[in-house]
Amino acid sequence: VLSGEIEYQVDDITYVLRAGDGMFCNSNALHSGHMRNEQDCTYLSVTFHPRFLYGYENSILHTKYIENIVTNEALPSLALTTSVSWQSEILDALQEIHKIHLAPDTDYELRLHMLLMQIWHKLYLYFSTQPNNEKKPTQYLDRLRDIISFIENHYTQEISLEDVAKAANICKSECCR
Repeated sequence: VLSGEIEYQVDDITYVLRAGDGMFCNSNALHSGHMRNEQDCTYLSVTFHPRFLYGYENSILHTKYIENIVTNEALPSLALTTSVSWQSEILDALQEIHKIHLAPDTDYELRLHMLLMQIWHKLYLYFSTQPNNEKKPTQYLDRLRDIISFIENHYTQEISLEDVAKAANICKSECCR
């Protein structure tokens, strides 16, 4: 977050991020950001496919360092703050990525790759020290994923509330919650 505040929800966790803070949001997590106190904020969003880090399927980078994080639903997100040194280093690297994006040199892809690898290394070291008690997503999140998937697959058709509820195997009133 460059300025202001943002309320950021990842699965069923809500964070309040302020200027200087950041967020790692795993690719398997439902997430959204919202204005806080009706005030605008400015933030950077760095999104990339994990393959940019590991190269090809089943490489050692993929199987040892990437896959166990991006497929673990117990690791949906991590708030980053400047008060924790390794997290501050990640936030600095994200700022550097932004600078490269604004004025790319001929080697910008290589520089981006190296910075993302440095960030991932720090995340890997942190997540590898966390207990490996992979949780099952809550029933609510499963339903929400079913609803989103149905809408994505049928958005070109006329969809009724009844259709959406049926796809998630819930009643219409539950679908509206």
